[in-house]
Amino acid sequence: MKKVLFLGLFLYLAALTVSAEDFYIKDSCGDWHSPSTWKNGKVPTENDNVIIEGEIICNIAFVCKNLTIEKDAILRINCDYSQSCIVRGDAVNKGQIFIDAQSTIEFRRELQNLNIFHNCGKIELLNYLRLVD
Repeated sequence: MKKVLFLGLFLYLAALTVSAEDFYIKDSCGDWHSPSTWKNGKVPTENDNVIIEGEIICNIAFVCKNLTIEKDAILRINCDYSQSCIVRGDAVNKGQIFIDAQSTIEFRRELQNLNIFHNCGKIELLNYLRLVD
């Protein structure tokens, strides 16, 4: 009986586990919080990996799992100072990140910067930053 209960509990917990989905932008430019910006028609959540291949503008804080900004892509963060944009996993910047004076972005794991990172706001690095030539 204990084995049956344990197996039932295991299957229940496995069903609750949310797997990460990869999110790509649909067009060359869009708003982070608009479903029409993303190829799958949904806004990324804290469990999703985001790959930016165009230009994304963020006026409201976001949370994602991993973030990749591809070559020639741009992430512009223009959030209110009371909000923080959060990358829970790793971030790789091959393009450009612009953070305005009122904004905060928090990197919880590794940030690898391979191109331009223009900051007028606040950056929180909770692990480490790797700059690559």
